[in-house]
Formats: sequence, C-alpha cells, structure tokens
Amino acid sequence: MNDANRWLVEVRFTCEEGRFVRLFYMVDNFPDCAQVSSAAHARADAECERRGKRGAATFSRQVQVQAVFNDPLRGVGLSAPLALTV
Repeated sequence: MNDANRWLVEVRFTCEEGRFVRLFYMVDNFPDCAQVSSAAHARADAECERRGKRGAATFSRQVQVQAVFNDPLRGVGLSAPLALTV
C-alpha cells in the first residue's frame, strides 16, 4: 500500500450530555485531507448511530488528520497534523 494514502484521523466532539468524545480511525485509499475528513465524519456518524446517540456528533466537531508513513528503519511514523477543521 502506498504510504501517501494512509491516514490517522481523530474526530473530536461534544455530545448532547456535554461529554467530550474522541474517536480515532485509520483511513486508507483517499488522496487528500478533504476526502479523508469526509470519510471520518461519516464513520463517526455511523458509530454514533450504532450506539444509539443520534445527533451526538453534531456539536463542536473537529477533525485532525495525520499522514501515516514508514520511516527508513521500517518503523511507522505520523506527520505533523495536516488539517484541523470545525
């Protein structure tokens, strides 16, 4: 898999009860931050629906995207945050 198409995405939001929630997703095969962010939003919405928290992810939502890469010593690394959107 091409390193440029692997992303770690953090979705942060405050749910209706006022609880701060952070969800992390590995997202593959998207070429840019905008598409990765949209995919993470969709996954977060699906997760909230699955857990019966309809609309929970609609308050104070933020997304942070980092590229995942392999370093020369075959370790895994993360880029600096590429995007933080509200």
